[in-house]
Amino acid sequence: SLIDMHIKRCSIEQYFTCDSLKDLLASTGFEVVEIFPILKGDFAKRKFEERIINSSRYNLISQMIAKRKFQMEDHVLPQQ
Repeated sequence: SLIDMHIKRCSIEQYFTCDSLKDLLASTGFEVVEIFPILKGDFAKRKFEERIINSSRYNLISQMIAKRKFQMEDHVLPQQ
């Protein structure tokens, strides 16, 4: 599966939800003011999947374009 590939290729140890991250931080003494997801749009999802499947890398121009698209999507989508 895509998640298994991501875990293996990127040495992922744990995934988080907003609630689980908030609980973890609070349990270690942090005052959690706000937690919200980023990179939540369709473009971000496609790029995330492409990079896992193809082990692709961005050049500088591609990075700048992708960053702007990520920002635009996050700005227009409601926080979840």
